[in-house]
Amino acid sequence: MNARFLPKIALWLLIMAGLFTAAACQLSADESNEPTPDAFATAYAQLTSEAATAAPHSPPATETPPMPPLATPTAETSPTPPTPAGVWRGFIALMDGRFVAFDFEGNRLGFEADISGVEGVGAYNTTVFRDGLAYSRFEDGTVTVITSAGRRTLDFIRSENPISASISPDGSRIAWSYQFWGENAPSSELWIANLDGSDARKVDEIGEEENRERWLILHPYRWQPDGKLLYATQPTGIGGYILYGNWNGMRLYDPASGSITVLVSDDERLGLSLSSISNDLSMASINGDGIRVRRLGSRVEVLLPPTSGLTTCGDGRFSPSDQWLAYACGRNNPEDEAGQVLLAPVDGSLSPQVLFNDSANAPHVMGWVDEDTIVIQTNSRFESAGEIWRVQRDGTRLTRLTEGIFIGFVP
Repeated sequence: MNARFLPKIALWLLIMAGLFTAAACQLSADESNEPTPDAFATAYAQLTSEAATAAPHSPPATETPPMPPLATPTAETSPTPPTPAGVWRGFIALMDGRFVAFDFEGNRLGFEADISGVEGVGAYNTTVFRDGLAYSRFEDGTVTVITSAGRRTLDFIRSENPISASISPDGSRIAWSYQFWGENAPSSELWIANLDGSDARKVDEIGEEENRERWLILHPYRWQPDGKLLYATQPTGIGGYILYGNWNGMRLYDPASGSITVLVSDDERLGLSLSSISNDLSMASINGDGIRVRRLGSRVEVLLPPTSGLTTCGDGRFSPSDQWLAYACGRNNPEDEAGQVLLAPVDGSLSPQVLFNDSANAPHVMGWVDEDTIVIQTNSRFESAGEIWRVQRDGTRLTRLTEGIFIGFVP
């Protein structure tokens, strides 16, 4: 990480923390030198957006007409054999102040949206769904939806404080969380509604009084195929360098019954170490010196180690079958970073295989296209727009798809 990065992070952390640095001292000792997740993500989004604008670009950032629906190109338009049908149709990247949709051969899908002049937009506060995407703005607490019909701001969501939102893959529902900053601790609320604002209901909340020691906020994490919502808790209010950091706890909400199931308890105080939940909700990936794959029912854990010289691992992503885990590891040294993407079966029966090497940065695993294909984001130091790569599970067909910042998969 170069010297320019740290002052920008510090500035954004100061803004997002509401100028209450003394309050961070209330956190437990085991969390005291972790960075602010929401504030760090704000800086991440801001810096990635700046980086994409500063990088060499192809089309100029001009006003675009309403965008056509996402459509996968035919085999004739692809210069190489198409990727086998998988979980996703494509992905969205942020590049040159524009959201651009690609397939997994690097071909554009025809969906583009100009957001030049909009600051603080990145993967952390953008959600992709079947017909388009939506992004939330930290500055004014709004959510803007972009589809082929144009763009609109959801008038039933607005806050003076940061929010995060997630739209269901079919575009029918939205979940969002508020973050409120009190005198002694933050509080947070999670809501869901139909995308037109009807049937709005509060799902969960964390009050200021109960939050004095933990400083947790709520985030919608992922909609399940059956319409249930996975949502997470995350600590906030502190700053520093973080390589791989995600969630503290995870819960499952069933809109049909109104029930909430705790999958990973906040009482463990995992901090930012809960990386992901498996597709069948039976396992969790936990960051650390290697990755721990935990069976949620029995709490039995399997350690997937890093390779020599890499001290911190994260970004554990389960394959569609939940049989494999792709994860990333780095030196955790902002002045001399490097890393790898590794792959191993979740039961640890085989030694991890190196899929990708980055001698200058710590790469990130964005997810699986299908059971055999993984998407990787390079450049964690925000010195350029970064690059998005694809690699097969057996380590073959390593392909650079585009410059840019990965935003999300297209359902």
